[in-house]
Amino acid sequence: MHLNQIVSNLSTSTIHFKNITILLARILAAKPYSADVERLISASNLLKSPMRSRMSLETENMYLFINYNMPPLYDWNPKDLVN
Repeated sequence: MHLNQIVSNLSTSTIHFKNITILLARILAAKPYSADVERLISASNLLKSPMRSRMSLETENMYLFINYNMPPLYDWNPKDLVN
């Protein structure tokens, strides 16, 4: 039985193994490489400059969240949303 099948069975069968199920689900979600983290560090290094040295950590975190999780604006097609 594969690990993802075990987690699926544990999550649907009982609540006794909730902590183990969460732990195994997090292991399954982990990526075996650090490219995403390196991309975020590069974006952070490009964002922080002497001109932007007073930028708050909260603003930087929001920018990086949007940069990482949202598609570029040129990929967005508003015609799909407008009838």
